[in-house]
Amino acid sequence: MRTTAGGRKTGPASGARVLACLLSLGLLARPGGAQAPLVFGVIGDSGEVTRGLRGVVREMEAYRRDRATFDFVLMLGDNIYRDGVGRGFAKVFEAPFRNLLAAGVQFYAVLGNHDIWRGTERQIHYPPWNMNGRRFYQFSKGDGLIEFFALDSTALSDEARSLEVAEKARLDRERAALEQKNTLTAVDQRRLASVDAELREDVAFIDEQAAVKSAQLDWLRDALSKSTARWKVVFLHHSIYSAATRPGGHGGQRSLLRLRALLEPIFVSGGVDLVLAGHDHHYDRSTLQPAASPTGHQVQYVTAGASARLRSNVVDPTNAFLARADASTNSFLIASVTQGAIRIQAIGATGRTLDSFEVVKRPQ
Repeated sequence: MRTTAGGRKTGPASGARVLACLLSLGLLARPGGAQAPLVFGVIGDSGEVTRGLRGVVREMEAYRRDRATFDFVLMLGDNIYRDGVGRGFAKVFEAPFRNLLAAGVQFYAVLGNHDIWRGTERQIHYPPWNMNGRRFYQFSKGDGLIEFFALDSTALSDEARSLEVAEKARLDRERAALEQKNTLTAVDQRRLASVDAELREDVAFIDEQAAVKSAQLDWLRDALSKSTARWKVVFLHHSIYSAATRPGGHGGQRSLLRLRALLEPIFVSGGVDLVLAGHDHHYDRSTLQPAASPTGHQVQYVTAGASARLRSNVVDPTNAFLARADASTNSFLIASVTQGAIRIQAIGATGRTLDSFEVVKRPQ
C-alpha cells in the first residue's frame, strides 16, 4: 500500500460534475466496465452548532448535489457537547443535518470522551446513528469492497477510567474523614450517604470501562482476522497520530501514546488500510505508519476533528510524521473507494479543497 497526494484543486467543470454524479449513482458504467466508486463522508467533533458546522453541512449538501452522491457519513465522536446529552439530539444533529437526513443519508457514530458521561446509553440506542446498542461494531459496504470497524477509544485509552479512579480516591478520603468524627450531624449523615452512592457509581464505571476495553480488543483482533474485504477502515475518536503536540493539543499526551502502542500492532497485523479519528480540532494526514513496519504493511492515519470548532495554535508543523495539516478551516472528508484506491479529499467550510490524496493497493 502507498499514499499519493495531490495539490489543492478547484471544483470540476459543470459537465464533469454531471458525469461524476451519474457515475456515483451507478447510472453510467466506467470505461472498461469498471464499477463506479463508493463514496462516503466523514465528520468529527460535530456536537455543537457553530458557524463552522453550518458551513460544513452546507458544503456537504453542495458536494452531494453537484459532484457525487454519498449515502452514508461516519461520525468520529464528541457527537454532543458537553456530556453526551447536552441540548439534545434535535438541536445539534437533527436540525443542522435535516436535509441530508431527509435525502436518506445514513450516519454511523462512535463515542467520544464527551459522549460517555451521561450520554452513552442514549447515543448507542439512538436509531439515526446506527450503533444498535453497541459501543463497538462493524459493517460492510459495496458488496464486500470495504469493511468498517467502529471503536470506543475512550475505554481503550483509559482516559475516563483514570479520571474516575482519581475521583474514587478523593471520595474515599472524604468518607474516611467523616467516619473519624465522634458524632455525625444530620448534614454529615446525608453527605456520607451521598458519598457512598457516588462511590458505587464510580466502582461500576471503572469496572465497566475495564470490561469494555478487554472485550473490544478481543473482538477487534478476531473481526480483522476474519474480514475478507478489499479495504479495512477503522474509525474512532482518539487520534493516535495527531500533530497537535503543542500545549493545548492532545497529540503528545501519554494516554494517546499508550493507545498507539496498544492499537497499532493490531492494525498492522490485521491489515487495516486507513484509520479515521477526531479529538483534536483540526485536519491532518500522517505519513504512512509505522515508518519501519516489521511486516511491510503500513497504515494511513487521518485526524478530522474540525467539523464544528477549531483549535488552530496546537499543531506542530515540524512534526516528524506529518504529511499535511490545516488548522485554520472547519472541514469534513469525502472518500471515494474503488478496488484500486481510496481517494480522500479534505474540504473546508468555504468549499476549498484543503488536501487530496490516495491510499493505493496493487491489483489482486
